[in-house]
Amino acid sequence: MKTKTEENIVESPLKNKKIVVYPVLREGSSFLQDIHPNHVGAFLFEGSKIRLHGTPYDTKLGHIIDPLTPEEKEFFYNSDLRIEEGALSIFDKNCYWNTFIVDLTREPVILDLSNPLDYLKYKFILCYSDLIAPSWEERFNKGTYKFVIRDKEYEEQSKIDKITKQLLVMKKFIDIKDSPSKLKGLLSMYYLKAGKTKNMNTINDVDALLELTEAIDKETDTFYDIFTDPRFEEKVFVYQCLIKGKIKRKGASYLIDGVEETMSMNLLLDFLKNPKNQDIKLKLLSSDESK
Repeated sequence: MKTKTEENIVESPLKNKKIVVYPVLREGSSFLQDIHPNHVGAFLFEGSKIRLHGTPYDTKLGHIIDPLTPEEKEFFYNSDLRIEEGALSIFDKNCYWNTFIVDLTREPVILDLSNPLDYLKYKFILCYSDLIAPSWEERFNKGTYKFVIRDKEYEEQSKIDKITKQLLVMKKFIDIKDSPSKLKGLLSMYYLKAGKTKNMNTINDVDALLELTEAIDKETDTFYDIFTDPRFEEKVFVYQCLIKGKIKRKGASYLIDGVEETMSMNLLLDFLKNPKNQDIKLKLLSSDESK
């Protein structure tokens, strides 16, 4: 979208996207420490609001803040909002921002950046950098942050990605759940990735299944990484053999019974995949317990 001025064409700053302004909900402190962050009294009581009103002012630097670039101002002077020429200047005595208001509550606020007024609200609240966290990951970095902006499209895609990961992980898990040996191999892989150690021979089949079910529910991303490893099946087999003592590990090296050479995991996988070594792999496969 472009608007015409007397001398040129002004590019529209409007974007075909939506953002959401969320409250930053924290655990209570002092006498509020037992209040859950979702409790009605943990942030603002229902009906309460934080009002952003008037031209933004930087208290640290001691000057007013201009929400818009010169190009954005030019666009809005020629937009359907019919803002008077010069009124967006922060130095104008009748400055547009003097009476501008945005109310933020404990309820998320959705702003459509393709809508001119919503875009102005968005640029306005960005000026309150002590109040608005720059990203979701940084929302707890400063005690003054009361709200955080998130990209609605990104958020929706993140939810889709999360569900997709969960479905893939559950499918892979269901594929091996009837093999106690593979389940213990998977559990052993998880422990290694999580920096934990445990003797798999001390865990019975039911406990291994229950522990994996709980771990998958809490750490879907970790298991997604494990299951999408292109050599997952090969690695599960190696961990099955490790549990049965048919392959031994010494630090980062592995040793197959009857083979003198020690190997890294990748070299071990290549060794077992090599057609010349299939007789050795068959011996490792020979026990019903490794199936």
